[in-house]
Parts: sequence; structure tokens; C-alpha cells
Amino acid sequence: MKKQIKNSKTAKKSKASSVLKRPINKTKAKKAADKDLKKKVNQTLIFSPKELSEIEKSLTERKNDLIKNIEDKRNYDLKESEVGDQIDEASDSLDKEILFGSSENERKILDEIEAALRRIKNGIYGKCEQCGIIIDKKRIKALPYSRYCIKCQIKNDSYK
Repeated sequence: MKKQIKNSKTAKKSKASSVLKRPINKTKAKKAADKDLKKKVNQTLIFSPKELSEIEKSLTERKNDLIKNIEDKRNYDLKESEVGDQIDEASDSLDKEILFGSSENERKILDEIEAALRRIKNGIYGKCEQCGIIIDKKRIKALPYSRYCIKCQIKNDSYK
């Protein structure tokens, strides 16, 4: 009986020492995670510093244009309307509704542009805010303030 206990203790020790001596093999999940991480790191280099500077400049110009448009519309609203008939008043009212509607859209775009400029500053520009992968360069060029990759954007749009 004592031999069996000794043998089992010896067997446990030899297993433990062999585990320590064995080379460490990564699991499939770990390898996949490492591969994804390498892919993400490589993708962060999608824009050169020059390209980022150009994008930042373009976004800043667009931001300034939107601010000017919003201020112009606000100033237009402050103008006193001339005395006129009901048709003129209805037309003015419709014009104001259109202006405010477009102004609201411009404010939303302005918010998106400001968020994109913050992402550039923080070094995370071009990464999807939902899944973390890099947004396709074509999408960024078409819509430089994109927050999401196309897959996540489609998902988000389908929920609305």
C-alpha cells in the first residue's frame, strides 16, 4: 500500500516536472486572438501621418463651413419679416421650416465631424466604434467622419 502511495506521488511529481519542461503550445483560441491583434495593429497604420493631416484639414474646413452656415441661418431668422399677405407669410414660414430642418442636419454632421477630429487627436481615427476593426479606406474617403464599418452601420440602420 505504501508503495502505491509512493508511486502515485512520484507519478504526480514526474507529471508536474514534465509539464514544466514541455514547450508551451498556444491554444487555437489564443493563436486566433493573437492573429486578430496583429491584424488590428497593422490596420492602425492604414493612414500615413500626411494622410491623417490632410483628413484633419478637410474635416476642419468642413466644420468651419457648417458653423458659418448655421450662423447665417440663425441671422436670417433674426431678420424681421416684411409685412405682406398671407401667401408671403406662408412662404416665409415654409422657408424657415426648411432652413431649420437643414440646420438640424448640419448640427448633427457638425457633431460627427467634431467627434472624428477627437478620434484623430486620440489616435483611434478609422476604427469602428462598435466592433473595433478598421473602417475601409474607401468608406473613410467617402465619409471622413464615419464612426462605424459598413457591417456595423447596416446593423445600426436596421435598428432605427
